[in-house]
Amino acid sequence: MDFGIIFILLLLGIGFYYIFELLFKVFIYLIVNIPYYVMGKNAGFDHSWLAFLPTGRDYIAFTIPHYEYNLGIFKTRNRKMVFWIWFGLEAIFYITMVVGTVIMFFASVYFSENYTSSLDSETMNDIIVIISRVISFGFSGIIFVIRSILHWRKNYDLLITYDLEKHAIWASILNIFCPLIMFVFSFIMVGRSPDYGMGGYYYNEIYDDETDMYTSYEDASE
Repeated sequence: MDFGIIFILLLLGIGFYYIFELLFKVFIYLIVNIPYYVMGKNAGFDHSWLAFLPTGRDYIAFTIPHYEYNLGIFKTRNRKMVFWIWFGLEAIFYITMVVGTVIMFFASVYFSENYTSSLDSETMNDIIVIISRVISFGFSGIIFVIRSILHWRKNYDLLITYDLEKHAIWASILNIFCPLIMFVFSFIMVGRSPDYGMGGYYYNEIYDDETDMYTSYEDASE
């Protein structure tokens, strides 16, 4: 038996496996983001290709509705600002998790090297681990709740915009726990046009970043 040939075949098998895995992930990534690209294009976005960038899909979902972003205690008509708030919380969430892990690692190394008694070292290490986890997971938990609320309102407004109000409440809530919900609805919304004038519920206006004001579509087209 030629072990060289077997080794080459093994390498080829591993290579094809990872190539297939990469292609599959790219395929899933495109399938998830294409509906938001089309929705952005249909809504008049000049840069609908942002849907294919990380978090770009969320930017489009946040800004397609021309309705006041209303969480009761927080209201704004600048939906781009809401997206950046969400983006910042997203970054803080993952940074907090990484920092907590790093603290636990270095604390373990420090106490294992600086305490002669293994009992003292293990005790102090356990204390540091508990404190780090409380801070890390506690803070991350608060951010996770805020992120989920922002996501809920984003998806609720998006479903309303595409005349899916009878599904807006349950779908936007369940999507917090099962993101597959909005994935399915995205393929329903992609075949529709955004409704910006339903019963006066939406502001039929364009937000201008430079003036921080809204202009009606009729005025903008003149």
